Amino acid sequence: MPDYYRAFMRVFKDAKTGQVVLRFHKTDIVKVSQSGEVTLNTGGYLTATTQMAMNDALGFIEYKVRSYHHDAYSGSGSAWEVQGPGGSQRYADNMTLPAGPSPQAAKARADKVLKELTQMLARFSQGNLPADTHTT
Repeated sequence: MPDYYRAFMRVFKDAKTGQVVLRFHKTDIVKVSQSGEVTLNTGGYLTATTQMAMNDALGFIEYKVRSYHHDAYSGSGSAWEVQGPGGSQRYADNMTLPAGPSPQAAKARADKVLKELTQMLARFSQGNLPADTHTT
């Protein structure tokens, strides 16, 4: 599937909370706090593009959202799970992923997601990122 969905992504640091936020369309789908906790929210849009956008951010911190179905692009109604270093768990909107293995790693999460996503989206907007490419 092409990476056109990235045109609807924006990453920024919230001035009030200090959280790094990945906004997809009008929904804040990934929030990384300064303590390293990650909150996920589809806003009710359990779609392939929302899943791919989430995975763009989560890939930098060793997490991935996967569909239970054989067809990852099944769209609305599919059941998801979040896989990470500690195993997997069923996805639910507003779920929080733990801060990380160490305080240093946890604190670095927000900055890493902001830096890596900013670079990825800059390459995308310049046309320098091939479809379905995820860099780490």
